[in-house]
Amino acid sequence: MRGPTSRWAPIFLLLTGLAIGLAARPASADEDATVDRTGPYLELSGVGAGSLDEKDVGGGFRFQTGYRVHPLFGAEAEVEFVDDLEGGPTNDKVDVWWVGGNAKLFLPPWQNGQLYALAGAGVIGSVVENQTDEQEFAARFGGGFEVLLTRGLFATLEVVYVMPRGGDIEDLDYVAAAVGLQYRF
Repeated sequence: MRGPTSRWAPIFLLLTGLAIGLAARPASADEDATVDRTGPYLELSGVGAGSLDEKDVGGGFRFQTGYRVHPLFGAEAEVEFVDDLEGGPTNDKVDVWWVGGNAKLFLPPWQNGQLYALAGAGVIGSVVENQTDEQEFAARFGGGFEVLLTRGLFATLEVVYVMPRGGDIEDLDYVAAAVGLQYRF
């Protein structure tokens, strides 16, 4: 029998395959089409997330808007939603949202891709079976990889660890993997 989180698995696998397939394509010969180009960007990603204590995986989405201020540094605002994450003090199914900001530190480019580390802070909220709504401060740390597809269009892969601090949802830390597309203006 398929559980409620299994409905996200095919979507996540499709997005992962799409990102890997597109990453193999060469970038445009345009001189402006460099992976470390500065400027504002928008990104939409599919997310798979799981608690460190449980084997179930929840699915959702992430929206980011940011500015690459330097070839090696960027800052962004982010909204993330994960449906049916299992964890917390009662190990119930939990819908989780996160709103905050991240700072990204990039390594020098490699061919048409670039690795980065990130650190962020924001507010995490959870709704347990449509009954309780909790919000707390949360920190997140992780890293990722951006691959230039065409001028302005990037495929992204990111993994983060989210740590709520305090309150009833302090035990709701989770790891999220996201595959997405970014458009840099």
